[in-house]
Amino acid sequence: MQNLPQQIKNFYLNNLLPESELMKLPMSIIVEELINQYNLHNIAEGGWLYIGILKGMYDLKQSGRIAHDELVKHLLLYGYKPSKRTPGLWKHDTKPISFILCVDDFGIKYIGKHNLQHLQQALKDKYDSTQDDTRSLYCRLNLKRDYIKRKVELSMPNYVKEALHKYIHENNMHLTL
Repeated sequence: MQNLPQQIKNFYLNNLLPESELMKLPMSIIVEELINQYNLHNIAEGGWLYIGILKGMYDLKQSGRIAHDELVKHLLLYGYKPSKRTPGLWKHDTKPISFILCVDDFGIKYIGKHNLQHLQQALKDKYDSTQDDTRSLYCRLNLKRDYIKRKVELSMPNYVKEALHKYIHENNMHLTL
């Protein structure tokens, strides 16, 4: 039995919206080069630029649901279904392979390389994806495995330092890491 982390690139961005959305951007946040290159002053209204959105994008509330529904529809063609009782868990109808999905990260458990290749091909048929052959990274967690002792050590290097930087002003930090 093997485990392998895999990730779909641009998972939210690959899906058409059922209806286009409209986004309103202030011209003040657009760099002058783009404004001039695309003559945006000619189409702006009162200092605002109105943009039509046709595909999913980050921070668009329905993008996650649309991406998930598209993934379900696609993987059903290959025999993969989400569990009815365990959110995020997927299994194949007949093959000894399952995976847990967290946003766009897959943690895959499989027996036999050909079963892994089946899932990878299913994903590749619709998505651009990457895999971590070192099996050391999943959902920003570093995984250090000891297969003999059947243990795994999880870590997130620099997590505390990055969080302190994000939530506490530099000048107020008196913590040495």
